[in-house]
Amino acid sequence: MTGPASLPGVRRYRGIFRAVVAGLFASAVVVMGLPRLLGAVALLPGDAGYTLLREGGLPAPQAMERMLDSRQEAAAWLPDEGTIPFDLGFLDLSLAALVDRRSPDSIRLLESASDHMRRSIALRPGWPYAWSYLCAAELARGRPEEARLALHGSWRTGPYVPELASTRAEMAYSLWPRLDEQERDAAGADLAVVMNEQGPLFYELAVDRPAVHPLVRSAFAARPEVSARYEDLLAFRRAARSWGIPPRPPVVRLLPYLQ
Repeated sequence: MTGPASLPGVRRYRGIFRAVVAGLFASAVVVMGLPRLLGAVALLPGDAGYTLLREGGLPAPQAMERMLDSRQEAAAWLPDEGTIPFDLGFLDLSLAALVDRRSPDSIRLLESASDHMRRSIALRPGWPYAWSYLCAAELARGRPEEARLALHGSWRTGPYVPELASTRAEMAYSLWPRLDEQERDAAGADLAVVMNEQGPLFYELAVDRPAVHPLVRSAFAARPEVSARYEDLLAFRRAARSWGIPPRPPVVRLLPYLQ
C-alpha cells in the first residue's frame, strides 16, 4: 500500500511527533484545563478515560476511541464555537502517538486530526492552539509546507503563549530551512520565553543539543542581550563537561512515554 507514510521526507518530520504531542497535551492541560478542553465529554456516559485525562494521564487506546465516539455523537446537540472539532483533533493526535506510525490507523488518525483542526480554525481563526496542533499533524504527515503555514498562523494569532513556546520552537527546528526571517525571529521569541520562564527545559531544548546551536544562534540574531546569555550558558555547559558534570537529565513532561 502506498500512502503518506511511504513518501520521502515523512520519517524526518515524524521523528519529533511524540515529543511534540506530549508538549501540546501538556499545554492544553495547563492553560485550558481538561474540564474545558473536553467539557461536554465529561457529561457523557461510558467515559472512563475522562478522569484519567483530568489527572494528567493517558487512557488506553480503547478508552480514547470511546471518547472520540462520544464526542462525535455529542456534536449533533452541543453548541459549537470551534471546540468540538478541536477536541476531536486533539484525541486523534493522542491516539496517533500510540499506534505504529506506519500503520493505516496512524495515517487515518493524522488525516482526521488535520481535518478537525482546520474546521476548528474556520470557526475560531484566532486560536493559536488549533494552529499549533495543525502544525503537529501536518509535520507527522510529512507535509512541511502545510506545517510551516500552520506554525506561522500560531505565531500570528498568539505571539506570546508560554505554554506553547517550547513545542513551537521544537517544530520550528524541523522546518528551519523553510522559515523566513520573520518566522525565525518568532521562534527566537519563543526560545527566549523558555529561557526566561522554563530554565531546565531550555537546557534540554537548546543547550544540551549541539545540532541545534546554529539554529538557536540564528533565532537570537536580533536579540543581542538574549544571544549573549545563550553564549554564556553554552560556555558554562562546556566548562561543566570538562569538570565531569554530566548533561542535565531530560525534563519530565506530562507524557514522557510519548517522547
